[in-house]
Amino acid sequence: MSNGLYVPNQVEAALGGKLMSGFTEGDFITVEFAADDYEEKVGAQGDVALTRIHNPLATVTMRFQQHSPTNDDLSALRDSGMEATAAGFASSFSLRDSSGTSIVQGTAWVRKRPTMAFGTSGGTREWVLGVIVADVNVGGNTRFA
Repeated sequence: MSNGLYVPNQVEAALGGKLMSGFTEGDFITVEFAADDYEEKVGAQGDVALTRIHNPLATVTMRFQQHSPTNDDLSALRDSGMEATAAGFASSFSLRDSSGTSIVQGTAWVRKRPTMAFGTSGGTREWVLGVIVADVNVGGNTRFA
């Protein structure tokens, strides 16, 4: 039997060196890689050819509480990207689970503004980032007996 401990408040995300805060409950960060690692082709006689796909892109979806100051930071990054030429719109990105071994590092930009909703209680802002992944480890968490 393998026992492990995951601690949500030890998941740290930073953009441009600035730590993000004010995440929602539930799944607050998801990382989806853009492509399969391999493509398979099967010939007429059953022979199989594998092609390694080198696609470093990922989509990172982050969910923040409406009052989070990170919403302002992401808005500023998005706005600077709309005014930038070749180099000003992307920033370094880091995601790390300090209670385990999972990491994602690369260069990120804001794909689009989140949908805004206003109701009788504080809402959620869901930001979608494009990321060129430079380093990734899909790891586990601290084990205990």
